[in-house]
This record gives sequence, structure tokens and C-alpha cells, in this order.
Amino acid sequence: MTRIESLQPEKEAGNNILVSVIMPTYNYGDHISKSIDSALNQTHTNCELIIIDNYSDDNTEEVVSSYQDDRIKYLKIHNNGIVAASRNYGIRESKGSLIAFLDSDDCWYLNKLEEVVRYFDQNKDVDLICHDENWVFAGSNEESKRVSYGPWNSHEDLLFKGNRISISAVAVRKEKLLISELFSERDDFKPIDDYELWLQLSRFCKIKFLHKVLGEYTVHTTSLSFTITIESKLQSTFNVVKHHYDKLGKKGSYYRYLLKKRESDLHRETSSDLFQRGEIKLSKKYALSSLKIFLFNIRAWFLLLKCIIKMYKS
Repeated sequence: MTRIESLQPEKEAGNNILVSVIMPTYNYGDHISKSIDSALNQTHTNCELIIIDNYSDDNTEEVVSSYQDDRIKYLKIHNNGIVAASRNYGIRESKGSLIAFLDSDDCWYLNKLEEVVRYFDQNKDVDLICHDENWVFAGSNEESKRVSYGPWNSHEDLLFKGNRISISAVAVRKEKLLISELFSERDDFKPIDDYELWLQLSRFCKIKFLHKVLGEYTVHTTSLSFTITIESKLQSTFNVVKHHYDKLGKKGSYYRYLLKKRESDLHRETSSDLFQRGEIKLSKKYALSSLKIFLFNIRAWFLLLKCIIKMYKS
């Protein structure tokens, strides 16, 4: 028996389906209880919660240890800043036939797993689903908003139009997940390793979007590191796009155009994120770089104009 075969889950049906919930964490002792509670209090109770701690030096272990629930498996790993390594460790230790991901500052609504399990049970040909979420803005007075994911689910659409799948809203059949290379642990792909996995899976998996709000995604917008993350995310995302573009084997003029347009859109999206944060000079910089890559990016022109007007008024 091969190692991958030994990891294959047993076949289950309906309410008997065991769902393995993968939760990486690091120094989230002040937040993780809400995430743990949302996983353990599901109406679908047949689940295991695998928490993978990157040796937190706060009270995370104390909080986790306070739960007297044998569905919790608490693991530790030195992941060297690669969250993908934590998730992969959790997947390898999982027993369920379905894998669901939940970050330790996000939460699910109580019927999330029930809805997911029912959908998989009724749609045997579907391999991965992503549901809608409410985005909650930490440290901000901004109201939460509903975000609907999709509609792109083909490999080329995800590659050239962008990622519309959220990690804490995903559930996937473990048998298909094990066919992939799991989350890439390449340093130049972080923190976009989830997008890279969706691109892998889209080659051979049927992906569907469940348009029900079944959880909350926490957006952290108040720290300097948020701006740094926006900028580093740009390069990491293009690294992932270029990696999968090179594997396409289609290098005609049309695909070169799609790649250039995608790179330009990444700069424009970075500009838009910075503009919303109030970083107008940086926003202008990325609007200009978007246009330098692809002059006919109309949305980048509009964004550049907004930056100029904002700077003039101030």
C-alpha cells in the first residue's frame, strides 16, 4: 500500500460523514475561542477539529486545553512562517472524508457543516464547494458585508480572471485533495498558497458555489502590516499565476495578452485596496504601474483619475 492510499478516507454517507476541520493558528489566544466554538457547536456533530499551533507564545494552548471535547486534536509544528505547512500537517492527520478549513480568527454559523454535507451527499459529482460569507472588519466601524464567491470555477478562469474562493468557506473531498500536491510550501507563494491549491484542484475537480451565508471572514485593516501585506500579496499572486501559466503549454499571442492583462489587473487591484485604506500616493503608484503593463486597462485609468482628484483636493 502506498502512503497516499493509506491516507484515503473510508466511504461514508449522509449524516455519518466525518468532516475534518483544519485550523492553523499562531498567537490567536484572544480570538480562537469564537472559532473553536463555531466548529464544535455545529448541528452536524460528526466532525473532528484539528488545531495546528505554530508554537504560540501567548495563551493559545491554555485556551485550547480548556475544552473538554475529544473531537479536538491539538498539534504543534514549527512552520517557519509557512501556514501551508500547518494545513498540510492537519490534512495528513485527518480521518474524515470531507476536509473543511477554518482560520482561527474566522467563524462559521451553526448550520454550516449540515448544509455542506447535504450538498455533497446530493451532488456526488461535486468535489469542492465554497459558500458565501459575511466580511467583518476588525478594528473598524465599517459595517459587515455579504460577499458572494464565484462564478469562476474553470482552471483558465481562475488563472486569468482571479481567485474568487475563500479558504474558510471551502470544503473538499479528501480523496481529491490527496491527488493534488496539497498546499504549496514555497516561500514565494505565501500568503497565496490557498489560491495555488485551487488552481491545482481546478484541473481535475468539479467546483461549485453555494450561495448561502454560512460563516464570517475577519478582515484586519488597521495595522501597518496590512499595507505591507497588500503589496507583498501582489508579487506572491503573480508568482502563482506565472507558475501555472508556464504549465499551461499555451503560449500564443492570445495567452500572452491574458497574462499581461492579469498582471495589470493585479496592480490595479492593489491600487484599489490602497485607495480604500487612504494610502493615496501608493495607490497612484500602482495605478500607474498597472497602466505601464497594459495601457488599455480602463479601470486603472479611472482609479488614477480618482487618485489625482483626491491629491488635488487635499
